[in-house]
Amino acid sequence: MVASNPTSNSIHLGWTATGDDGLSGTAALQQVRYGTSPITEAGFFLGIRATNVPAPAAPGQPQSMTVGGLTPNTTYHFRMKGYDEWGNGPLSNATSCKTQGVCTASFCLSEGTRCTYTGCGGCNGCCGYSCAADPTCVEPEECPLNTCPGVPCY
Repeated sequence: MVASNPTSNSIHLGWTATGDDGLSGTAALQQVRYGTSPITEAGFFLGIRATNVPAPAAPGQPQSMTVGGLTPNTTYHFRMKGYDEWGNGPLSNATSCKTQGVCTASFCLSEGTRCTYTGCGGCNGCCGYSCAADPTCVEPEECPLNTCPGVPCY
C-alpha cells in the first residue's frame, strides 16, 4: 500500500489486489483502516474503517481510493486487509502520509515557510492559495495593510 497526493483533508491510497488464497481467486472483501497512530495487526480493528473501499479486483491488479474528511496538517497511518470467504487474509504493509495544512500565514510559519505578498490578489506563495479575496483559500485570513511585494505576509 502507498499513500500519496495529500490535500488539506484527503489522502490517496494505492495497492495491488490480493487473491483469495495467495494469488489464486479474488478476495471476498477488503477493509482499509486508518488513524493518527500506527495500525498494527493486533490493533487493526481499532483503526477507523474507510467507507469507500472498492470491491476486490483480480489478484495483482492495481486498486486505489481516496480517504477524505481528514484533519489538516496531521499524519495518518493506513493498512488494508483482504479477506477470503473464511475471514482470513493478509495485512498490507503500513504506510503513512501527512495532510497539507490550511494556507494561512500562521501555518506557513509553523512549516518554516514564508507566505509572500504578490500584488492586489493578496498573500500568495504558500500552498497555492491567496487571502480572503481568493475563494479557493481553505482558511482565508486578511492581508496585512500596507504590504509591499516581497515582504513576508505576517
